Amino acid sequence: MGCYCARLFLEYAKSHALSAGILFCDLSAAYYAVVRELLLGQNLTDAPLEEVTRSLGLENEDLQLLRAYVEQEAIINDEGDEHILQALAREVHSNTWFWLHDDRKLVMTRRGTRPGSSWADILFGILFSKVLRRRGDFANLELCPAIAWSGKRELVPFDARRKDKQEVKVQDIVYADDLATCVVTAEAEKLPGAVRHVAGVQLDTLVAHGLRANIGAKKTAALLVPAGAGAKRVRKQLFTVGKGKLHVMRENVGAVALDAVSSYRHLGTILTHNGSLAQEIRVKMAVVRAAFKEGRGTIFCAPCIALERRALLFRVYVLSALFSGSGAWPTVCQAGWRVLDSGVTSLARQMLRISPSGAQNWSKERIFGTLGVLDAAGLLALERLRFLGQLCRAGPDAAFALLQHSTSALAAMRAAMDWFVQAVGARFSSDVEIFDLVKSFVEPFPMLRATLAAWTEELQPSQVKDWASDVLLCMQVDLWCESTSRIPRSASLRTADFQPLIQPLLVIDSVSESPPPRVIVLDQAAAPVGLDSPGSSTLLDFWGPLPVACPGSGIDLCIPPPPVPASDLWRFDSCPLRGMREHCRWLVQVLAWIGLTVELATFGRACSIRADFSRDRMGVLADWLLEASQSPLGRSSLSLRFTS
Repeated sequence: MGCYCARLFLEYAKSHALSAGILFCDLSAAYYAVVRELLLGQNLTDAPLEEVTRSLGLENEDLQLLRAYVEQEAIINDEGDEHILQALAREVHSNTWFWLHDDRKLVMTRRGTRPGSSWADILFGILFSKVLRRRGDFANLELCPAIAWSGKRELVPFDARRKDKQEVKVQDIVYADDLATCVVTAEAEKLPGAVRHVAGVQLDTLVAHGLRANIGAKKTAALLVPAGAGAKRVRKQLFTVGKGKLHVMRENVGAVALDAVSSYRHLGTILTHNGSLAQEIRVKMAVVRAAFKEGRGTIFCAPCIALERRALLFRVYVLSALFSGSGAWPTVCQAGWRVLDSGVTSLARQMLRISPSGAQNWSKERIFGTLGVLDAAGLLALERLRFLGQLCRAGPDAAFALLQHSTSALAAMRAAMDWFVQAVGARFSSDVEIFDLVKSFVEPFPMLRATLAAWTEELQPSQVKDWASDVLLCMQVDLWCESTSRIPRSASLRTADFQPLIQPLLVIDSVSESPPPRVIVLDQAAAPVGLDSPGSSTLLDFWGPLPVACPGSGIDLCIPPPPVPASDLWRFDSCPLRGMREHCRWLVQVLAWIGLTVELATFGRACSIRADFSRDRMGVLADWLLEASQSPLGRSSLSLRFTS
């Protein structure tokens, strides 16, 4: 969130032709150097304040100011509702000590905020906020940015014509002990002096509270972006003549040479003077390439690991590091996007282990589709949506105020939402919608059908998959095309009719006289209400699953009529696809039950098949069954009967 506000602040200043600067402050051993008496008052230890602060190297004037804060303005006092917090904090921070491994001596501590506990963050946050209030906001010098906004946390550009507009100050961006102070001036010539003044006051205030800043290009430094009239002259004076140094005057010590930088790494991101993301993306790509190279042979490209598992590890260990914090990125510049997109695609392609002798013309969609991973655009959109959720739930008003002035950030959020709508909005309520979508693409008919077939295979069993299967059945050239061209004509080959080897089914007396009960199979939904199993027989539903082993001495199979009019089992008149699907389900059950019945009859068990339709509608299968059941060698184990 901090780097997001800092980047948007620079864009706000650029769009309003204001000169802007950000003073980054890095504290030295912030949590360990806290003078507890500033927070909790006097008499925490028997040692005097001079001895407690001796290692800080404070000047006499700074020590006197610190003593005044301790004696007269303790941050947490015993007045009002704070007396319970003060009592707990004093107890926790009294007589503290630590010891080192393999050392029998205890070391007593008098400064610091119990590192490793929640007290450290709480008390340091209270102290740091008080330090910034005592420093001031420089509003009297017109150095504090005041951002006008609509007053509503919404993703709309700010309209300056609004009568109900509000203002929010955006000056200190604080995360733990990292501080970024925003400074703005109307004229470019005043920017270096303004940053010097803010830096001097800030450093003096920190020292008066026992805190010290690390001075360096990557520690405490200033990012200056002069704009408007005289900006070129200021840049020359600052970076060429002054060699990138700002000499900051201090109250009680000598001047400090502060570095003026063009880019700064803040909270894991790289802020640049022009707002470009190319440098940050290059750094992140170098890190993830090194991580990928380290595990390339053993994990990411190992043939002994399934592709799905390798893709999961790729998302966890590589892509997560690359896109960490990317949700706060505004619209990525072309140079940065080329590095990001080509880098992710290259790593994903390596995981597929494409053979050098194979086809190399894999499209980006095919690479990520085979790998089962989103491409760079999809991953970036997801991160932006996650960040937007955090921003709406817990983001400060200043972030929304800056967002309403940033066209690139608003465009990035809208692009992410458009991607999400496109990704999940392709829902279908009927097979007609699926067919209309396929029909809207102008592509060769075989390609459309192959694409639809590939998509259908990827779907989980659902109503949508049934609709897609119906549309796939309709995707026939002779049904929809008035004319065709360049279709290879294959010679019509007539295959010989199938002639099964039919053996007689005879009853074996030792089997037929066995006592186990019989099994009756019928359509229980169409059976009379209250129908019970006759005698010791077992009733099974025709539409249910087949038993693994038949428990009875034989099967009496009752086949219900087909759901659609049909001349035989596999030839039926034109009907809706829903009826065709029902007929296919009925046919599967018919063949499965007949197969089980014939198998039992082969072992000599007396079985019967009764069909509630004419013999002609069973076609050649009826002829085969009748031939097997009519044998002059003995009594047949299979009887066949039709209603007409």
